[in-house]
Amino acid sequence: MGKREKTKVIHLAERSGAFNTFFKRLAGEHKEVDLAQLADIRAVLSSERARLIHLIKINSPHSIYDLAHRANRPYKAVLTDCKLLVKFGIITLVPEKRGKRICAKPLLILDALHLTLHF
Repeated sequence: MGKREKTKVIHLAERSGAFNTFFKRLAGEHKEVDLAQLADIRAVLSSERARLIHLIKINSPHSIYDLAHRANRPYKAVLTDCKLLVKFGIITLVPEKRGKRICAKPLLILDALHLTLHF
């Protein structure tokens, strides 16, 4: 039996041409949200967050600190980005004990993100 793909779908409905410029930026992606969350979706699909998703998939970092180190970015910025990715269900932060500390290990939980625009 093959591995089941985990996919998240976002449906957007047009309100008086509200996402014409949005479509140019997001061609190909997909997720279910209200148009009020349009700014958040743009933020989720930034090039820096896409890079973090790629690093999580390829390198399996042990913690957010490790991810920040690999991305060569400040810890606080990476933590903020990870919290937004968790909010949209793209990654999860799994508590993992490392010595006396408990670290949050970022794990990718989606294989695909689809965006559907309804006119």
